[in-house]
Amino acid sequence: MNHLSLSDALFTVTQQRILGLLFGKPDQSFYTNEIARWAQVGKGSLMRELERLQNSGVLRLTRQGNQNPLPGQYTLPDLR
Repeated sequence: MNHLSLSDALFTVTQQRILGLLFGKPDQSFYTNEIARWAQVGKGSLMRELERLQNSGVLRLTRQGNQNPLPGQYTLPDLR
């Protein structure tokens, strides 16, 4: 029987890469193209995963003008 890690059960590989970057450098801000390059995913796939993470309350995305930066501002839901 194969055992899944908790992260594998809860998050896609792309989501794990995104969260790994952001939680690893919480004081930095990242633009979507930087995250896409680091996570080695296409921009469409990245945007879809960012939207899912935002809708679930894991991340909070902030826009500045017509830019779409992703600051290290994120929230985790209360899991109690």
